[in-house]
Amino acid sequence: MIKNILVSFSLLFLSIISFGQNFTIVEKEGEKFYQHKVESGHTLYAIATLYDSDEEIIRNYNKEILIGGLNVGQTIYVPVSPNIKPGEITNPVRIEDGFLIHRVLNKETLFSICRRYTVDINDVLELNHEANLGIKKGNELKIPLNDVNSFVTVAPPVNFSIPKWKTHKVLIGETLYGVSKKYTVKIKDILHINNGLPEGLKAGQVINIPISLDEEKSEYESSVNEVINSWKPEMKGDNPFRAEYNVALALPFYSSSIGKDDLSNKEMRIKDLALSFYRGSFLAAQKLKEDGLSMNLHVLDVTDDTEELKLSASDEKLQQMDLFIGPFQKEPLAKVIEIASRNDVHVVCPTPQSGKILLSNSNVSKVTPAGSTMMGEAGKYIAHLNTNPNVILVTTKWVKDKRNIQVFKREYYSILADSIEMEKRKLIEIEVDMLTVASLKAAMSDSRENILVMPSEEKISLGTLVNVLPFISEEQNLTIYLTDKWIDNDYVDASVRNKFNVHIPSSFTNNYNSEEMIKFQKLYNSEYHEMIDEYSVLGHDIMLYYGRGLIDYGLDFPFYFGEMNTDDLVDLVFNFQAVGPDSGFENHGIHVLYFEDFEIKEKK
Repeated sequence: MIKNILVSFSLLFLSIISFGQNFTIVEKEGEKFYQHKVESGHTLYAIATLYDSDEEIIRNYNKEILIGGLNVGQTIYVPVSPNIKPGEITNPVRIEDGFLIHRVLNKETLFSICRRYTVDINDVLELNHEANLGIKKGNELKIPLNDVNSFVTVAPPVNFSIPKWKTHKVLIGETLYGVSKKYTVKIKDILHINNGLPEGLKAGQVINIPISLDEEKSEYESSVNEVINSWKPEMKGDNPFRAEYNVALALPFYSSSIGKDDLSNKEMRIKDLALSFYRGSFLAAQKLKEDGLSMNLHVLDVTDDTEELKLSASDEKLQQMDLFIGPFQKEPLAKVIEIASRNDVHVVCPTPQSGKILLSNSNVSKVTPAGSTMMGEAGKYIAHLNTNPNVILVTTKWVKDKRNIQVFKREYYSILADSIEMEKRKLIEIEVDMLTVASLKAAMSDSRENILVMPSEEKISLGTLVNVLPFISEEQNLTIYLTDKWIDNDYVDASVRNKFNVHIPSSFTNNYNSEEMIKFQKLYNSEYHEMIDEYSVLGHDIMLYYGRGLIDYGLDFPFYFGEMNTDDLVDLVFNFQAVGPDSGFENHGIHVLYFEDFEIKEKK
C-alpha cells in the first residue's frame, strides 16, 4: 500500500456552490473539496470519474476508505483541482443506479461518447434504446462502468487487531431472521456490522456476519483462516479427486451454419480462432493423457445465438461437467458461468473480457490480464530494478488511461513503501499536454538511467511523445515503457523502438523464434499442416495448466493456483490473484518485452 500522508482536517466553514451538476463545495483549512454522499451503486471509480479526479487521491483524503471501503450514506471529500473552475466539469453529470449519466453536448456523437468512456457502443445502445434513433444535445445516456474495481461491497467495521466477522452471500428468498439463525447471531448485530442494511437483503449481495461467542475459541487462527478462505473457493469435500473428469471446451464453431456465405467476416474470423484454440488444446490433452489424466473432452459449439444458448442451458450433459474452458464471447460466457455456478464448477475465461465477470463468481478465472493489470505489474517490475532509475510518468486525462495510470502508481509505490530510496525514486509526473522537449529534458537525470512510462492507449497522446523523442539523444540514457496496445503497431517507428529500447508488458511474447515456440510449431505442423498462432498457443497452455491442476489437486485446483505445475507451457505465464472476497481470479502473469537490434526480446 502506498504510504502517503493521510490528510485529516476539521471543517472550518461551508461554502456551497451550485452549478450545472449541483456539486457541493466545502472549504477545509483553506482547501476546497467537493462533498459527496455515497449512495447505492456509487463506486470509487465512478466518483473519481464524476469529479474528474483520481481514485488514489480520494483515498488519501478519506482515510476511512483505506480501512473500510465505501459505504452507503458515507460522506467523502474530493479535492477541487486548481485548474478547474466551477461549471467546467460537464460530464458525467451524476451517478444513478450504478451507471454514469452523460448529458449529450453540442456536436457530440455516440461514437465519441463511447470512446471517451472506453465502453462498447452496443452496451450503451442496450441501456439507452432511444439512442438507436439518434442522439441530440441535452439527451441523458446511461454509461456502464467498465472496470473490476468499480464493484463495492459492504465494508467490515474498523478493527486494527483481529477480524470479528465473516462474509455471507445472500441466497434467493433469504431473510435476516434466517441468516441470524444460521450463524447464531442477533439481527441487530448483523445490521450494526453492515451499516443498517438500508436497502434490505438482495440475492447475490455479500454481507458481513459477526462471529458468535461459540466461535471465539482459537480466535487468532480462526479469524486468519476466515480471511484466507474468503478469497478462495470452498474445498470440494474430503475427496476432490475423480476417477475421470468431464472437461468442456465451449467454442464458437458456428456449426449450425450451412456454408461460408451464411457467416459474416467477423464470424468467420472467430470460427478460425476457435479451430486454432481447439487444435492447441487437443495437443495438450494428449500430453495430459500421457501424464495419467483420465479425461472426457466434450467439445461444445457455443456462439452468441440467444436461442442456442437457451437450448444449451437445458442440456443435461452440461450439468455433468467438472470444468468449462470458454466460451469466447461475452453473452454465452455469462450464461455458462450461470449454469456452472449451480454446481460450483470452475469456468476458465480464455479471451479478454471485462473484469465484471469475476465479481461474486468465485468459480471463474480470467486468463488474459486487463491493460491496467499489466501496467500494475510493470510498476512492480520497475520498482524492483536495482539500478536506481529516475522514473518519469507521462499522464493523460483520457478516461481509460486514468485507470492504467492509477494502478501503475499504486503498484510502483507499494514496492517502495518501506524503502530508504522512496524519496529519491518518487515519480516525476508530466501531463501530456505539458510534454515538450524542454519539460522532458528538465525531468531527466544526467547521472541515472531515465525511464519514461506512458500508460496511454490513445494515439494522440502517444503522438505527442513520438514528436518529442527525435530531440533526445541516446547518450541521455532514456528507456521507454508503453502499453501492450503498441507491441505490433507501426505507429511507433521501428527505429524509435530500437533507439529507446522500448519496453512493453504483455500477456504474450509472440516470439515465434523461442525454443518453446519452435518445438510447439513442429508438433502442431506435423499434426495439422498449419502454422501456429496466438490462439493455438492459448488453447495449448490453458488446457495443459488446468489439466495438470486436476492431476495434482483434483477439483480443488483453484485453491492451489500459486503452486500449480507450469512445465512445458509454450508462452503464457500464470499468476492468479483473487479480485475480492467471494469473487474470481485474474491472471497477473506478464512478460516484459523490449526491442533490441530490431527484434522483440524478453526480460528474463
